[in-house]
Amino acid sequence: MTQFAKPIGIARPNEIALRDPLTALTWLEIDDILNRAANAIRHTDLGEDRRMAVFAENACETALANLGGLIGGASVVPVNFHLTAEEVAYILEDSGTKLLFVGPETAERGLEAAAIAGVPQVVGWRSPAFELTDWSTWLANSSPDEPDTSVAPRPNLLYTSGTTGRPKGTHLPPTMFAEIGRAHV
Repeated sequence: MTQFAKPIGIARPNEIALRDPLTALTWLEIDDILNRAANAIRHTDLGEDRRMAVFAENACETALANLGGLIGGASVVPVNFHLTAEEVAYILEDSGTKLLFVGPETAERGLEAAAIAGVPQVVGWRSPAFELTDWSTWLANSSPDEPDTSVAPRPNLLYTSGTTGRPKGTHLPPTMFAEIGRAHV
């Protein structure tokens, strides 16, 4: 079990830990998903800045993609799900994102944005109508072993509302994992 879920997860592994209107996951299931996501992300070429983005409405998968990125040593770029494909493409290109996660509501715009920005891989959940890497398949193809946690999380890259015309990226250190050590800035 990852160090992030150990105390509660060991005590109550089959208790529901995360729920959205369509999904309910136990601590044990979350541990498996986070291990697989972190390992897959760790072994993906994310470029020098190790950037990935999450462009999805609130869902269990959205939270797990974000957290998996942090555990997997990526700099996560959360992207507002209200944005147009062109606005998302700007953020993806400006940030140097190499991996994009989308949900069913953002899959079409996300794929269009990824094509514009040259993002090589898009992973999505509950989006069978779109040609992208399926979240469940992507996870199943990754190791369930506990990931190497010696690599500190990288800062998230948050984009401002763009008061000067274009959004600006701002690093936000992943302080929720202060016990791991200092993040790469």
